[in-house]
Amino acid sequence: MPRQVRVQYEDAIYHVMARGNRLDSIARTDEDREAFETTLEEVTGRTGWRVYAYALMGNHYHLVFKTPEPNLVDGMTWFQNTVTKRHNARNRLRGHLFSGRYKAVLVEENEYLSTLIHYVHLNPVRAKLVKVADGIESYPWCSLVDYIRPASKRRSWLAVEQGLAHLGYADTAAGRRKLLADTEGLIGKSRLVRAGMNQPEGASLQVTVERGWCFGSVEFREKMSRRVSDTKADTGTPESKANGYGGTQSNDHAEVAARLWIERGLDVLGVGKADLETINKTDWRKAMIVRSVRKHSSVKLDWIANELHMGVRSGVTRAEQMLKIKLKSKKQVQVMWRKIEKMHQFYA
Repeated sequence: MPRQVRVQYEDAIYHVMARGNRLDSIARTDEDREAFETTLEEVTGRTGWRVYAYALMGNHYHLVFKTPEPNLVDGMTWFQNTVTKRHNARNRLRGHLFSGRYKAVLVEENEYLSTLIHYVHLNPVRAKLVKVADGIESYPWCSLVDYIRPASKRRSWLAVEQGLAHLGYADTAAGRRKLLADTEGLIGKSRLVRAGMNQPEGASLQVTVERGWCFGSVEFREKMSRRVSDTKADTGTPESKANGYGGTQSNDHAEVAARLWIERGLDVLGVGKADLETINKTDWRKAMIVRSVRKHSSVKLDWIANELHMGVRSGVTRAEQMLKIKLKSKKQVQVMWRKIEKMHQFYA
């Protein structure tokens, strides 16, 4: 069977789902779950995604997000690979964590997106991971908990404000209470197949989640079908055939973000850009900039090595390893890293 074409474009919205290999658990402990969320936060910083909703279940996860830049493939490749590597290292395992490719369903930004946000938030209820009597918001590994919190107590990497506005709820205590009450009211309707909402025109949500590629009106599906046809007919590089965009276009966001964080790091460290040519390849200052770049963009190691004059890509990873050692014993390095971290918080 041919692999599903990944359609990417600016401001595309996706419902992404992946299951554990052989339906095994993808998060065995709270430490695994916290690591999953940390990696999800990191990928939003690297890609600029706006995450409207997520739910981490026993053997699968759901994400609903917008990509301001066409970088679904780069982001998801990094995300799933990183989750797998960290999970295996933590649990002393080897091999695949996820079963095959992730599903990425294109979503129309109207009532279809609203349906999916509710659907994802009610997944723990459907799976009986949370009791209604305990409060459906009490399941901690889901974005619903952030939707009912005031802005000051939310995780900043979730696009809750935009999600509330799309759903039509005021970002006030009263508005959030109404959202929770309305969400609870959806539980007993239509066996949750439609997340309790009137089914919009087009394929059913359950079918779309399991086997579909597009969730929207007839007009939207036709529009997306034309994008798929254009992608398949592309005679450019293999990357453009697989992703729907050429390498230069899909890397634009990553390189712009990376250069921005290089400039910020140089400013904090008091280093000029010209100095990068003379500073040692594994200098701890370069390594700190590497950390920032890798956290906030999806550029490749080769790009970083070239931009920071670090030789080959193995020099980048070697510098990071040496930085870890220095952070344990060198006070000056610790002080400068705290300044870098404050910069991250300032621009978050």
